[in-house]
Amino acid sequence: MTDSHIVTLSDRYVLAVTRRLPERNRTDVAGELRALIADDVDARTASGVTTEQAERDAIESLGDPARLAASYANRPLHLIGPRLYVQWVNLLRLLLLIVLPFVAGGVILAKLIDDAPVGEIAVQTLGVLIGTVVHLCFWVTVVFAVLDRVDGGASAFEEWTADDLVEEFDDRWKQRWALITSSSWLAIGIVALISQHLLEPIVTPAGERAPVFDPQLWSWWLPYAIVVAVVDVVLGVLAYRRRRWTMVDASLAIVLAIALAVPFIVLVAREQLFTPGLIELVATATDASIPRIVGSVLIAVAIGAVLWRSIDVVLLAARDRRSEG
Repeated sequence: MTDSHIVTLSDRYVLAVTRRLPERNRTDVAGELRALIADDVDARTASGVTTEQAERDAIESLGDPARLAASYANRPLHLIGPRLYVQWVNLLRLLLLIVLPFVAGGVILAKLIDDAPVGEIAVQTLGVLIGTVVHLCFWVTVVFAVLDRVDGGASAFEEWTADDLVEEFDDRWKQRWALITSSSWLAIGIVALISQHLLEPIVTPAGERAPVFDPQLWSWWLPYAIVVAVVDVVLGVLAYRRRRWTMVDASLAIVLAIALAVPFIVLVAREQLFTPGLIELVATATDASIPRIVGSVLIAVAIGAVLWRSIDVVLLAARDRRSEG
């Protein structure tokens, strides 16, 4: 059976389970599942339930297909605890698939522009990818570990229902596109930060090459900014999985936007964002007022981004609350 030939919820469920199993086990498991579902549907319809509702109830009684497939394959589902394992794996897989190609492409492009030898390109790319994987895995795991240990933390995810089969096989393009776009912008931002650091496009009056941003910021602000941005994407993924934004989600998104913007504004105001000497170099080459104008624009953009993000998430939460009512 292929995705294009899926007709019923039972078909969707059987395929959702069996495609997670080794090829040799799929036929037997599919037959067993169909028999189980058919018997359950017959029993429920005999008690007066409609066939459609009986099918949904029978499928939902079997539970999340990922968990059922794991039980058939004798695969343990554990992270810190089993409740959030499937969601943790799905989110981590999504982030890695989106972020790693952008990071690798940015490093390779920067090294090619710098005429680096092939060996250096390979080593640098591998090193940056390993670091990116470590950071993503660590911070995503920390978030899920906290959710797993906090009372009610798993409520960030809804219990699996038959409606999730529709999501699994029928793409929700608008929501997915928004999620992919935000994740892509995160990846592009990480690539840009790494590229400017490796490429060092600024040439000082002494003839030395330097990055755009102060290298000292790698000791705190740049990793901090990346982590905050990753957490914001994680928040968007959680809302996508639940199919709604809540006012709690909106509040957290606003807090994250402020947490990212405030240090940025402070660094710009104190002229500590850019590599030492860059502001003086620009003022000398152009006009003394240019750095102040650029700083004012950057601060205005940061404030505008916070306001836009705040309005956007509040409207999303309000819309989803109205749709629930």
